[in-house]
Amino acid sequence: YILYGLIVIALAVGFFIIRNNIKKKKINELLVNKNFEITQQNEEIETQNNMLQDQKEKIEDSHKQITDSINYASRIQTAVLHGESILADTFHQYFIIYKPRDVVSGDFYWIKQIRNYIAIAAADCTGHGVPGAFMSMLGISLLNEYVTSRRLDSPGEILDMLRKKVKVYLKQTGTYEETKDGMDMALCLINTENLKAKYAGANNALYL
Repeated sequence: YILYGLIVIALAVGFFIIRNNIKKKKINELLVNKNFEITQQNEEIETQNNMLQDQKEKIEDSHKQITDSINYASRIQTAVLHGESILADTFHQYFIIYKPRDVVSGDFYWIKQIRNYIAIAAADCTGHGVPGAFMSMLGISLLNEYVTSRRLDSPGEILDMLRKKVKVYLKQTGTYEETKDGMDMALCLINTENLKAKYAGANNALYL
């Protein structure tokens, strides 16, 4: 009986040991699989982080290029918006308020002296930022091209001529679908000999 009892006890102990080993083996297998999954996930996360870092660097590089281009365009626009020296040489008192919303602006002022006239224009183009800046450069170019080459008798005729030229350049035919790009402008011609002024405005009023 003692021998049988010892055998039973040995079998029971062996059974528990084997069972525990099987459980430990399963647990170890689960841990190995879990570690493998975690390693794979870490590798995927690392890959995604590298991709995000590459995309971040590309975005930063693109942003820098765009910002540099816009800042350079702003310098060009500022250089084109000259004319303050003409006011300083002609008038004792004057001021210019120019506060663009963006780095480059869709608003512009234009000053030109031609013979005994000083032409002053203030314009508000459709759009802001880069699109508005393109429109402002078009307006300044048209003013430089046509106002200086014609007699400065009527600011109203000058605005009519500018309107026609803008429609030609933008290929505007008056259809409903097309964009309504353009500019509101105030144009004043001051005769420096008799100090008389002539004014015309396209959706802009004159304050005296």
